[in-house]
Order: sequence, then structure tokens, then C-alpha cells
Amino acid sequence: MKKQITVLLAILFIIATSCTKDITEKECVKKDLKTTLVGEWKLTHNGTILSFNDDMTFEDKSNSLSECASGKWKTLGETKFELSCPGRFIDIRLSSFTCDTVVLILPNYGNTPMIRR
Repeated sequence: MKKQITVLLAILFIIATSCTKDITEKECVKKDLKTTLVGEWKLTHNGTILSFNDDMTFEDKSNSLSECASGKWKTLGETKFELSCPGRFIDIRLSSFTCDTVVLILPNYGNTPMIRR
């Protein structure tokens, strides 16, 4: 009986220590800026929703970053990206980025986080 209790306690210990992370959590793995930007983002200073598509187009329906509702985007290294639409090219500098947060450096606002939706 003592041996069975010891085995049972050992099994419970193994189960308890092996399940340290919720399996429903999605692991955040930082990639390059181009891969990271694809998706929907929310600007924290005004709540604007931006979409960066994998075909290198963007949507900014509130005209918060580009003064255009849509256009093309491309990365310029790992610290900046460019938005372009008819007659306009806007370089957006970054302070930092992770897989779910991109910190933009915006005139008049300074460091402004953009959070993945």
C-alpha cells in the first residue's frame, strides 16, 4: 500500500509540474518586422484600427498615420517602415517591436504603442 501511494504521489507531482503553461495560450515569438506587421493593430493613443496585409497593402480608415485610407507599405530595415499612397510617402520610425506590440515614434505623440488585435 505504501508503494502505491508513493507511485501515485510521484505521478501527481509529474503532472502538476509539467503543466505550467495554459495550453490555450498562444506563444509569442518575435520575427522580423515585415512578418510581424502583417495583421490588425490598434493605436493606443486614439483607438484607430490599422490593417497591414501580406500583399503589402494597408488600410488606415481613420487616416491616422498616412492621411490616406489605404495604400502600400514596405519595411525599411528593422527600425522603420514606409506607407505610400497616391502622391504621399510617409516613413514611420520604430522605438521597438515584439510579436504583439510595435512602438511607433510619432511626431507630437512620441513613443506610441500599436497593439495586435
